[in-house]
Amino acid sequence: MALLKTPTVDAASCSHVGMVRESNQDSALAVMFGGGGSTREAHAALMVCDGMGGRKGGEVASALVAAIVRDSLAAWQPHFDAQGRGWQHKATDFLHALIDHANAEVRKAAADAPEELKGMGTTLALALVIRDWCGVVTVGDSRVYRVRAGLLQQLSIDHSWAEEMRATGGASEREIRESPYAVQLMRVIGHRDDVSPDVRWSQSLPGDLILVCSDGLTKHLGGEMLQYMMRREHDVRKLAENMVVEANARGGEDNIGLVVARTPPEFTLRLADPDAGQMRTMLRPTAQRLAVVRGELWGIGVGLALAVGVLLWALGAYLEWWWPG
Repeated sequence: MALLKTPTVDAASCSHVGMVRESNQDSALAVMFGGGGSTREAHAALMVCDGMGGRKGGEVASALVAAIVRDSLAAWQPHFDAQGRGWQHKATDFLHALIDHANAEVRKAAADAPEELKGMGTTLALALVIRDWCGVVTVGDSRVYRVRAGLLQQLSIDHSWAEEMRATGGASEREIRESPYAVQLMRVIGHRDDVSPDVRWSQSLPGDLILVCSDGLTKHLGGEMLQYMMRREHDVRKLAENMVVEANARGGEDNIGLVVARTPPEFTLRLADPDAGQMRTMLRPTAQRLAVVRGELWGIGVGLALAVGVLLWALGAYLEWWWPG
């Protein structure tokens, strides 16, 4: 168990061998990047890699990719222009280049290594908390979830045969359930010369809870259980421990890698909207509620004034009709 506290998140990472496997091929990290200087902002990276390719190959591949991503992020600072715009597209380009580099390094290591490392590869699920935005980068079936206002949302899409069939309509749900290819991965770092990651951006809000995990967790804990556990426990360290214990209690058939992180409720940095290019200040929850209440009261007051005016006009017209001049 490792803990990380940054201005943007509190995080806990954990990698466990499970109850069946003899070796652990999952890597899980939570690191800070972009800091180090009075004008450099600190951001958070939450990462899980699930290796494959034999008893040793998967462990080597996942550790290699985790180290490459960690070191590359440590040397990277997202560039914001004077209006806080333009950084998202450049960040996406950087992340695509980073995955290409990691893929090439895994393939090179496999080619130069003993026979036991041939064909090794790994998935990657990466969540980046940059200012008030969350970037999700995935290759394979490791996942990123978010709980906001008590509701669980999966922010990633599995790169599996089953999900591809669902997206294209190439097979029915029954055919997908019965197919031996259902869990076959269509994208993996290290298996082909080219790999295409998904890169998605969504806005972060105070109190968001983020989970990055391997399928060793999700094959035992479904969406309802994840939502229940993430709503019940506020402390990220205890939540990570509880998830590992519960997955192992349900069989622990695979390695378990996970990172859980929460954006602090007092998160009030002045932030930039990359789409609109407008500066705004995130309101504290109390201030948000006051602003909403004030707006509602103002609207009610205007409505009442209009209603009274109409009634008075109608009454005046009625009296003038009955008692003219």
